[in-house]
Amino acid sequence: MKKLLLFAAAAGLVGLAACTSGHGSKNNAGFDTLFTQNQTDSLIVAMAQTQGYQNNTKFDRALKQDSTLNKKEFLKGFKYVLNADTATSFAYGMYTAFNLIGQFNQWQNSLGLDIDRTTFYNYFSRCFLADSVNEEVMNASQAEAQILFNKLRDAQQKYEKTKLEASDEAINNVITGKQYIDSLVKADPEVKMLEGGVAIKIENPGEGDRIVPKDRVKVYYTASTLNGRVFDRQDENNARPILISTRPEGLQEGLEQLGQGGKATIYVPGKKAYGVEQNRRFNLGPNEAVVYQVEVVEVNPQNKK
Repeated sequence: MKKLLLFAAAAGLVGLAACTSGHGSKNNAGFDTLFTQNQTDSLIVAMAQTQGYQNNTKFDRALKQDSTLNKKEFLKGFKYVLNADTATSFAYGMYTAFNLIGQFNQWQNSLGLDIDRTTFYNYFSRCFLADSVNEEVMNASQAEAQILFNKLRDAQQKYEKTKLEASDEAINNVITGKQYIDSLVKADPEVKMLEGGVAIKIENPGEGDRIVPKDRVKVYYTASTLNGRVFDRQDENNARPILISTRPEGLQEGLEQLGQGGKATIYVPGKKAYGVEQNRRFNLGPNEAVVYQVEVVEVNPQNKK
C-alpha cells in the first residue's frame, strides 16, 4: 500500500496528460492562440518539478517504513508508464494490480497465506477479456467470494486470538490475576469467590430483587488495574442506565449479587474482563485483571416513568 501511494501520484500525472493531450491537433485547432506552446512548455516544467519534489518527500517518508523501496527502480517504472504508447491503460492496470498486491502482502505477512498470482492472473484475464459479462455468473462469483472473505476474516480473528492467548504477557497476566484474587479471598473472609473465578466484597447488598442480565441499571463505578491505575469511571456527572448483558462478563456476575442501593468491590480475572483483545481505549494488556468499585443507584429506571 505504501508503494501504491507513490504510484497514485504518477497515475494522476498520466490522467492529466490524457485530459490535455492533443494540443495543436486538428481537434483543437485555434487553441494554441489561447494557450501558447511556450505556456505549454512552462506548464510541463512547473508540473514536473512540483510532482518531483512532492514525490521525493512522499518517497522518503515511505522509505522509513519500507527499506526495500528504491528511487532508481521507482523512476524505471515511472518512465516506462510515462513513455508507453498505451500509458493510460497500462497505468490503470498497474493501479489495479497495486491495490491487489497490497491485500495479498497483508495476508502473507500476517497469516502466511500465499496467493498464487499466476492462477489469479489467468482467471482474471479470462474474465476481463470475455466478449460479454454474464451477470448471473458474476453475481454467483461475487457471492462466493464474500462468503470466503467472511470465513477468512473469522479465521484471522481466531488465529490472532490464539496467538495472543499463548503470548507470555497473556499467560503472566492470568497467573498474576489469579494469585492476587486468591490472596484476597484467603486474607479477608468478607471477599467471596464466585463460580468462575470472580470475587466480590459486598459492603451493602442493596434492596429488592437481585439484578439480572436483562436489567438496565444506573450504576456508579470506578474501574482500575491491580496496580491502582483508574482507566474508567462513571459517577453522578456522566452516569446513564446500562444494559447489564453488554458489560464484561465478570462485572455482570458481580452486579448480579446486588440489588438497588448495593455497593461492592468486584475483582475480575482478565478472561472475564476484556480478554486478550487488549481494550485499546483503556490501554489494558491481554487477560489483565480488573477491579471494579460499584454502587447501584437505580434498577430499570425506564419502568418508573
